[in-house]
Amino acid sequence: MATTPITCNHTHHALPCFLTRCNSTTITFSRTKYPPSTSLLSQFRVFCQSKLEQAILDFAEGLRVIGIKPEEKVALFLDNSCRWLVADQGMMASGAINVVRGSRSSVEELLQIYNHSESVALVVDNPEMFNRVANTFYSRTSMRFVVLLWGEKSDLVGQENKHVPVFTFMEVINLGRESRQALSNTHDAGKYQALTKN
Repeated sequence: MATTPITCNHTHHALPCFLTRCNSTTITFSRTKYPPSTSLLSQFRVFCQSKLEQAILDFAEGLRVIGIKPEEKVALFLDNSCRWLVADQGMMASGAINVVRGSRSSVEELLQIYNHSESVALVVDNPEMFNRVANTFYSRTSMRFVVLLWGEKSDLVGQENKHVPVFTFMEVINLGRESRQALSNTHDAGKYQALTKN
């Protein structure tokens, strides 16, 4: 599991503030080496393993699994939500460049942004939003895939281009989680083999 290290330099302020922000996370402490003159509390590093961080990393890896490469552009057409944050940060964590616009923009404006930015895939709010742009985007863009952050694929209409895969948010997350777990297991197995050879 990935962890985020935070060093507490000002023990009276940093740790209480950090604990407040991480109320739904796992907090672990790790001893670090500081000069004897520093306080006992500042000799520890705080690690925060949050569900949000894991979701972002899973989404990033899920994008890689379904074909996004670093520096490629992905259109993110939706309004702010918790899943918007995961998708936005996940795209950046994967090395992709996100092209952001609100879902209330006109179809022509979204089409212009998508094509002008040379996006290769589309992430949208929900089936209703995609249904509104589907005919135009199928006929006038090149989409590698579509991701629905909310809702189900069964609510999509008019899928003329069945060759363009559609993924739900949870499908991308699950693909990423499985891939990260497999990579972790391979890494652990490699370390174990190296230790047993010595």
